[in-house]
Amino acid sequence: MRKIISLGKRSSGIATVIAVAYGISQILFQFRVIPNPHNLFLYFLPLFLLAPAFLVITVCLDILAPGKLRRWTIPAWGLATINCMMMIMVYCSQPGHLNPSHFNWETGGLNLLVFSHHTSLVAVKYASYLLMSASTFILAFALRKCSSKWHFRSLLTNGLLLPLIIISYFYPDYYYLSSIWLIIYSFTTFQTTSFFRIKERRLQKKEKSVTSPFEWVIQ
Repeated sequence: MRKIISLGKRSSGIATVIAVAYGISQILFQFRVIPNPHNLFLYFLPLFLLAPAFLVITVCLDILAPGKLRRWTIPAWGLATINCMMMIMVYCSQPGHLNPSHFNWETGGLNLLVFSHHTSLVAVKYASYLLMSASTFILAFALRKCSSKWHFRSLLTNGLLLPLIIISYFYPDYYYLSSIWLIIYSFTTFQTTSFFRIKERRLQKKEKSVTSPFEWVIQ
């Protein structure tokens, strides 16, 4: 159990860092504070790394949850599994997503249509957001009595932000809304890290209370 808690805590911490960095970078790209990336796959790499981290989080929460709550946690990690498989399939089929029309042969530069038109990678990105958001919404119901109020509220809020993802997909001018979703998602994973820390402390106290009588007998 200790290993499961430790794995969940580390995965949620990693997911928090990735989500914050990715969200801030997208805001900076949107407002042209920093130049757009010249490689779509490096640009979407944080999302690819976020998928397995989120899957590990949901699996760890499922293991820690009481049996009666697994009717909620199983669909949650099922959606996370679909998301992770989708991301792996996309990145393993990288040559199939290279579109020659993205290249500007006169200047030798790269004209990224991702910022003005919908590409396959953008569709995968928003599909990943939808799957993770739906998963956190389900987890909110699973952990409503097992976690802190802030953890429950963050999970629920992240799930209720699905309209932001839909709006930013169909209306490119509101692309920054997806960055807001990422920032709030990072707060959710931060609260999940705190959840695992509390579980870890309780387990340590329980182990001490069990071992202390035996130490007294030995002495």
